[in-house]
Amino acid sequence: MALAPTSIALEHPVVFDGVRYLHLTVHPAKPKHLRGLVAGSHPLNLGVSITARMCRVPEAVIYLLNESDAERVGRAADARLGKIVR
Repeated sequence: MALAPTSIALEHPVVFDGVRYLHLTVHPAKPKHLRGLVAGSHPLNLGVSITARMCRVPEAVIYLLNESDAERVGRAADARLGKIVR
């Protein structure tokens, strides 16, 4: 059973394209989150792409996260990947 979405309050909010992100909501992974990903891409790029899709934000927002915020968001995303990529 998939975990419910979780909201992560950012200790260091980011601004991208005029939008200030104070928190990110990480949703459970779905097959559509993997659509269009390029096989053989660097694992970091794949992780950022999948996490951004699960959070419903542009990839740039994930790249702008402070290290501690990125770690917390990444752990939440990993927990919600379920059987999609395993």
